[in-house]
Amino acid sequence: MAHPSLNRVRLGIKFVLYGLALTMLTYIGVVIFLIACFFYLLSTGRTVQQLLQDPPPGIVIPLVVLSILPIAALLLNFLGKLLSLGSSEEIPAKWAVILSLVLDVAAVVAAFILFWAAPIFAQLLFHFKASGVLALSAVLSLIGFVPYAFFLQRLGSWKLTRSPIEEHARQLLILGGVVTVLFLVAYALVSAGQAADGGGFGGLGVLLGFVFVARYIALLATTKDVLAAVEGGPQAEALKTRPSRQPGPGGRRSGQR
Repeated sequence: MAHPSLNRVRLGIKFVLYGLALTMLTYIGVVIFLIACFFYLLSTGRTVQQLLQDPPPGIVIPLVVLSILPIAALLLNFLGKLLSLGSSEEIPAKWAVILSLVLDVAAVVAAFILFWAAPIFAQLLFHFKASGVLALSAVLSLIGFVPYAFFLQRLGSWKLTRSPIEEHARQLLILGGVVTVLFLVAYALVSAGQAADGGGFGGLGVLLGFVFVARYIALLATTKDVLAAVEGGPQAEALKTRPSRQPGPGGRRSGQR
């Protein structure tokens, strides 16, 4: 029988999984949007400045979509991480989940500050700024998934044996650290007005971000399946819970002779 807190954790991981999938769709949507704008500029001979100051009517629809996707992704991620805290003090590395939530909020604040305070975006129309804030918030929210990966690693070594969660999470932590550094350097360069594209660090961060999100989705799906198996599915015998570390009668821990 699964630990009672694992039920809420599994539900939370499911929400985070859906939110991360929407984040991936946001990534893809932004790339497609930028490519479409590039070809539009080539075919019309207009400049980027002209496009931003007098956008064509058809551009509103993709901007609305690129606003809805990150909003849904951020809400699902936030709700899922809250549920991941579980109902028991025994859940390990709760501080990592709390840190992840704080970084999610910081991502929204940082995106807002960048688009409303950086001189390079001063001439943008409101709907461009709003869509940019939401899309960048979803991108920067990947930083918050780094401590959440640490939580998954600790979860994999807490009550679960013979599962790939711990090792996969450890590998993801390394990749997440690299993506975080790239994003922070690119953000600093854009904020300082040194490079509109983050000096190449932003592009590399987005490229590795695709890999990070894809591997993260696989990790979350694996974790969800393992937790479901622990509850009594067909793989329950192969994925048994570890003995409880709570002292039993006579002062001995359960599982000890």
